[in-house]
Amino acid sequence: DVHMPVMNGLEAVASIRQEFPDMRVVFVTCDDSAQLKDECMALGSLAVLPKLTSQAELCTLMGELIGSCHLLLHE
Repeated sequence: DVHMPVMNGLEAVASIRQEFPDMRVVFVTCDDSAQLKDECMALGSLAVLPKLTSQAELCTLMGELIGSCHLLLHE
């Protein structure tokens, strides 16, 4: 998530990616602002998923992301 105590999600991902630059990241948040989405994508996020998504839609989105990660690994 983006809004967390101590270190927000953007800071956490930036810190983690310093050590693991090839890590794949997906943000899940209630904040749907375009600015936040841009910031997440600038950090290399594969997607920004809304928390208020039905289980079926979330499963579909995650399946698509898993497929895209599989493709990235084989490029």
